[in-house]
Amino acid sequence: LNPPPVLEIGLCTARPPQVSPLPTQEHAYLSNMAVSQTMRRQGIGSFLLSSAEELAQTMGHTHVYLHSRVDDAVGVRMYSRAGYETVSQDSGMVRLIGVDPRYLMSKPCGSRGALAELAAM
Repeated sequence: LNPPPVLEIGLCTARPPQVSPLPTQEHAYLSNMAVSQTMRRQGIGSFLLSSAEELAQTMGHTHVYLHSRVDDAVGVRMYSRAGYETVSQDSGMVRLIGVDPRYLMSKPCGSRGALAELAAM
């Protein structure tokens, strides 16, 4: 038996087809990040996020964008603590086409999140 994947991460600079507003192509877009449910609450998601941000900066991007479902309070909290801010939010009307409403969130490359700022004090 193969164990379930521990993580999955995708970073792209092209515009994937979406209902939500997207950043311009010169900004990195974190298209997918997931940690197996049994491996959560160990800092893996924060580590992956930080690694994706470093990669985006190394590639010359000034910002990282991502979507998070509005009803994913844990994910939204993690992104907010990492320094992401909500840029826009899907209309509730997207539910009519079978899509969960999402936030589009952004963070400048090289900026530290709220937790890192507190730890540095």
